[in-house]
Amino acid sequence: MRAQFVLSEIGVGLRRNLTMTFAVVVSVALSLALFGGSLLMRDQVSTMKGFWYDKVNVSIFLCNKADAEQDPKCAKGAVTNEQKEQVKVDLDKMPVVDKVEYESADEAYKH
Repeated sequence: MRAQFVLSEIGVGLRRNLTMTFAVVVSVALSLALFGGSLLMRDQVSTMKGFWYDKVNVSIFLCNKADAEQDPKCAKGAVTNEQKEQVKVDLDKMPVVDKVEYESADEAYKH
């Protein structure tokens, strides 16, 4: 008898405050959807990090004779052989660098 009374009062309260009931249901649904979306996004970022972490390539562009004449960033002129060797030595010293490949301007243009 007591359970029937409680259930009937819940029904009456929900009918009287229909707008508030709707607002609560929408708020809970929206918060659960945002929480689930954040969990899915965290999982996807973790998967992408695991996939791309060891596949990073870095390109270093050095000034050549044509750039030295046109580009203000190359005001000191074209790169010398000593500078190329120093860049290679510095890159080889880094523990995260697996390999260093030199590509001439003509080879880069072909690719």
